[in-house]
Amino acid sequence: MESLSLPSIDISHAALEELGYNLDVTVEYTCPSGELKKWEGTFSSEIEDYEGHIKTLLQHFDIKTTDARNFILQHEDNKKRKKYLLQKDLLNPSKNYGGRTFVLSDQTVDAKDSLVKLKKISNWLQEPESKGATNMKDVLWFLDFEGMLRGEVFVEEFVEGGGMPMLMTILESSRKDNMTKLAVSCLYTACEYEEPLEYLRETEGAMERLFKLIYKAIIKI
Repeated sequence: MESLSLPSIDISHAALEELGYNLDVTVEYTCPSGELKKWEGTFSSEIEDYEGHIKTLLQHFDIKTTDARNFILQHEDNKKRKKYLLQKDLLNPSKNYGGRTFVLSDQTVDAKDSLVKLKKISNWLQEPESKGATNMKDVLWFLDFEGMLRGEVFVEEFVEGGGMPMLMTILESSRKDNMTKLAVSCLYTACEYEEPLEYLRETEGAMERLFKLIYKAIIKI
């Protein structure tokens, strides 16, 4: 008896991406009044792209905005830290987002709040009594901060608001391994976009400051 020859099936990452996504999710949004609203539905690449789903959510929550790209979805990863959900995440078949709850977030607001926090940490680390260290709450905040730096609008607002020199100052002033390494990770993440790289290239003395950090014992750049 001849063996039955079955056609090979391409299950490569690229092939799975072409299949798109189809996920049942819950989205929460806290109104300026403090009221918590929810939306339950399906994210499907067959219905709309990522931006289209965001626009649908804005309409559902009655959010008036001139730029839908300011808004993005947040989720908690396996380490219970907040991260922005990007289009490429939805297309990644290794990440199962079905059944999860997301939070609709305004990146411009997140960026402003983060700049205030970053300035506070930067100023404290420059004080002699800090001895280059801050509290664990601030260190943990950097984990969330790195997640937010994945958002394009967030990074644009972060750079425009003067975040890069503050981040560089933290790198230079920190004397604790965990804080310094987290700040390095934040710099790496931010530099996936053009604006931070442009700052480093075009700001006088920025590259020199970065090169000096290479010789800092607890930094590996």
